[in-house]
Formats: sequence, C-alpha cells, structure tokens
Amino acid sequence: MKKLLPSFAGAVGLVAYITPKTIHLAHAGDVRCVAQSTDGQIHSTMDHQAETPSEAARLRKEHPGEEDTVVCLRKGEEPSADGQQPPLRVIGLLMPSRSFGDAHSKWSVEWQEKLKPILEFFPTAKRLGIAPLCKTPPYITAHPDITPLPHPGQRFLVISTDGITDSLSSEDIASTVSSTLATEDSQNKNLAGILARKALGGGKFDDEEAGRRLALEGRERREWRDDITVLVVVFE
Repeated sequence: MKKLLPSFAGAVGLVAYITPKTIHLAHAGDVRCVAQSTDGQIHSTMDHQAETPSEAARLRKEHPGEEDTVVCLRKGEEPSADGQQPPLRVIGLLMPSRSFGDAHSKWSVEWQEKLKPILEFFPTAKRLGIAPLCKTPPYITAHPDITPLPHPGQRFLVISTDGITDSLSSEDIASTVSSTLATEDSQNKNLAGILARKALGGGKFDDEEAGRRLALEGRERREWRDDITVLVVVFE
C-alpha cells in the first residue's frame, strides 16, 4: 500500500521543446505557457480545468448520462456571502481536468473496491477513496495538448503553475516581463522572481501582502496561495 500511495497524489506538467525552427509546447493540467513574439503578439496555452468550457464539454461527451455530475461543485460547497461561485470540479473532486497520478479518478471502480479494505488503514488514501460520483472512470487523463510556435520569432516565453496564473492573466505576465526587459538594467533582474512577487501581492507589487501570504500555514495557506513555479526563457 505504501508503494501505491504516491499514485493518489496528482501533478501537472508542461514541456517546451525548442528547435532552431519551432517551439513545441506540450501540456497537461492547469499549468500555462505565455509567449510574446517579436511583433508584440501574445500566445498562451489553454488551462486544463473543469471550468474551461472545452474541457467540460469533452468530459460530458466522454461520460454520457453524467452531464450534471461529471463537472460540478464539491459536495456541500455554496456561493459565498458576496455571491462568488465556488470552482467547478471533475466529479466534484478535482479542479484540473488532466494530470499525472490522481488514481482515484482513473482506476476502475472494481479495482478500487478491491483496495478498499487496505485503504482504510491509510488516512490519505481513505480520504481520497472512491468518490460518490465516480461511476465510469477514467475521468482524468495525462494526454497533452501540443501547440507549435514559430522560432525564431519569439521574444520570450514564461512557464508557470496556477500559483502565478490565479493572480496574473496572460496579458499581465507578458506586459510585466516586457516592461522589465525594457529597463536599462534588465540583465541584472530576476524575471521569475518579479512575477512571483507580483502574484504573491495579489496581482500588484505589494510587499506587505506578499509577506502576509508567505507567512500563512496549514489550510489557511492553501486558501490564499497555490504552489508557485515559474520559468522565464528570453530569446533576445
């Protein structure tokens, strides 16, 4: 069972394969690549989330008869006092619609039933046991979307997890990098660090807010910031 436990965790991924003529982007999950071409045009991959219309449509098509439950709210979740709607999730469980791992949304119900007696001894696996709405798995896939970009022709590209894109739009990311590159001492600036700082500030350069979010622990931390990984590649 200890060997099986890692399969209950989930991970997303993005690869940028750069050749002399083309950049091939392959991604699965809610991780994003933003590129800006030398003429200022912004290219962005599409996040694989339950709330992405094309992903929701794909899931509903793949699981006929489950249109109302294959993408839905988590059980017990309701709009907040200010009317903000909670995020949609795959079978009320996962926000990403593609990922590695997350075995509880991929293994057959029959196989999960066989494991049930063992899962009872492991809190993590028990908590992620067979979801009530898990009827016709797999619901999650690691199959990537592949996007080609011309190269040369790109000025820079940014790969980031949702800890960045929850606070910054693709346009924000591109403009922040572009404006920093335009400064005289851009060679000495950490572009990835600047994006992380802005995201932690809630979409602006607010060091007090960034410090507050970094100091949070436990469940409260998860409510205010997601994991942050960001890589900036400059071609100039």
